[in-house]
Amino acid sequence: LELGSFVGYSAILMARQLSDAGRIVSIDVSPEATAVARSMAELAGVAHRIEFLTGSANDRLESLEGPFDLVFLDHWKDLY
Repeated sequence: LELGSFVGYSAILMARQLSDAGRIVSIDVSPEATAVARSMAELAGVAHRIEFLTGSANDRLESLEGPFDLVFLDHWKDLY
């Protein structure tokens, strides 16, 4: 689980290390950043391993089905 995807760089790097069974869920509040991140993941060939969601992490977290092995906090530092 990644909170804060921006342009997808971290999610792409992590997805490249996953087996075919692994997946990443990445949440970003910005629709524009999410769109760029999706496009970059497609270019990198790992879009099938990453689910990019748009919205506030506070709002989206309750609807996610875990468990997650890792939570990568990469959003606005004052929200940690």
